Amino acid sequence: MNDALKVAEGTHFFVEGTAKEDLKVKGVTPLGVVLIILGLAGLVWPVISYTDTDTVVDIGPLEVTAQTEERVPIPPLAGGAAIVAGITLVVVGKRRHA
Repeated sequence: MNDALKVAEGTHFFVEGTAKEDLKVKGVTPLGVVLIILGLAGLVWPVISYTDTDTVVDIGPLEVTAQTEERVPIPPLAGGAAIVAGITLVVVGKRRHA
């Protein structure tokens, strides 16, 4: 077994000599990818709609409900900003890791 790897509690692996900064930078790149995907989704689907069910009357066994369609607009500027932020995080993560 390689001396650089140590096993603690049977499930966690630790690499000797790895700086905490390197581990933090590795987490930046996946976050950037997620922001890029969410930004693109925001540009493709500019409005998210869902159905909300409200109980109007509830008398004994009689229950009357009303369904309303709610719409949440996503501004294109928010999608674009998420894409730019995601690209920035990916680039920063790659530069620091290289």
